[in-house]
Amino acid sequence: MRDMTLVRKITIGYLGLIVLLALAFVLLISGMDVSDHSGLFIELIVIFVAIAGCAGFGLMWLTRNLTESIGGVTATLRNIASSGGDLTRRIHIRSTDEMGDLANSANQMLDGLQKMMRELRDSTAELAASAIQLKQGADENARVSSEVSKAVEKVAAGSETQVAQSQEISATMQETLDGLNQVAATTTGVSDTAQTTVSRAEAGSELLQSTSKDIVQVEKAFRSLQEVVRGLNHKSEQVREVIGYISEVANQTNLLALNAAIEAARAGEHGRGFAVVAGEIRKLADQTQQSAVQIGDTIGTMSSDIGQVATMFEQSAGQVFSAVSGMQNAEETFREIVGKVGLLSSNIVDVAASVEQMSAGSTSVVQSIQDIARITEETASFTEQVSAMTEQQLSSTEEMARTAENLSSMASRLKGLVGNFKT
Repeated sequence: MRDMTLVRKITIGYLGLIVLLALAFVLLISGMDVSDHSGLFIELIVIFVAIAGCAGFGLMWLTRNLTESIGGVTATLRNIASSGGDLTRRIHIRSTDEMGDLANSANQMLDGLQKMMRELRDSTAELAASAIQLKQGADENARVSSEVSKAVEKVAAGSETQVAQSQEISATMQETLDGLNQVAATTTGVSDTAQTTVSRAEAGSELLQSTSKDIVQVEKAFRSLQEVVRGLNHKSEQVREVIGYISEVANQTNLLALNAAIEAARAGEHGRGFAVVAGEIRKLADQTQQSAVQIGDTIGTMSSDIGQVATMFEQSAGQVFSAVSGMQNAEETFREIVGKVGLLSSNIVDVAASVEQMSAGSTSVVQSIQDIARITEETASFTEQVSAMTEQQLSSTEEMARTAENLSSMASRLKGLVGNFKT
């Protein structure tokens, strides 16, 4: 029963109706007297035949109409299926009954399916293009990530080298700072020694000036006693030796002063050689003082014989005047030495201040280098983290590239399937 077509079912229904009418007619006839109701019987037969004829014509018209409608729907759907998915075909039925509604619903379904296929085809094309772009972007991102990873590895290696170099520089600068501190301490000691030397040199200069004044007084005494000492002939040799010794001391003092200036120039900031020369100058100054005392004593001794050395005094007066001039020259030279020693002391003080500034600056430099080394170590650690993150990103990018390739392949297959439908 389920395998029967709709037309056959309708036909069977109409036949059943006719059979029922026939049974009703038979039952009606069986209860009537035909001889008495012959006219009515004939009318019933005519009515029955008319009803049967109308029913037959109605059945034929309905069957034909249903057959045409169902055949149109079936043919259209069969054409769509046989054409490989031509969704442009439509069911053309003008009836307004249920078959017309069925055809309109089928056409609306085909319209929706056609629109959906168009959108699906467009989306598939966009999906394929996006998959290609995604794969290209993933490939480019993988290439860039690979280059970035290599660059980060180089930066990490450079950072490690920079850390080692910074540590070496820091150690070297620390050694330099220690050396500068030692130089500063030594320079401070030299500065103190130079200042002490200046003080002693000034004291020696004052003593030499006092001695020079005494010698000038001796000169004046010689001038005033020139007539008296003419009788000191037998003491002339002693006076000549003493004056010669004073002259020799003055000459040596001059030479030592010159040597002191040369040594001071050579010594530069150290000035250790100058201390030796300054000591010798002090010794010679003491000897000069002792010689002056001896001269005074000899002159005192000679005062008793002043009448006897007058002639010898006249002969020695020129040498005394020369000694006075030499002493004055020695005094001037010693003043120059004191000035140079003072200048040297000032320079040493300036050098000590500069060394202290250099030491302070070196301390700042060492601190800066240590900060740089610390920052470089932090940079190296951060670079290693970036390298690890870059490797992870590279792995993710490669996975994304594979996914994009699979997506592109799936989009191509879907595009091929959608392309079978004509929209």
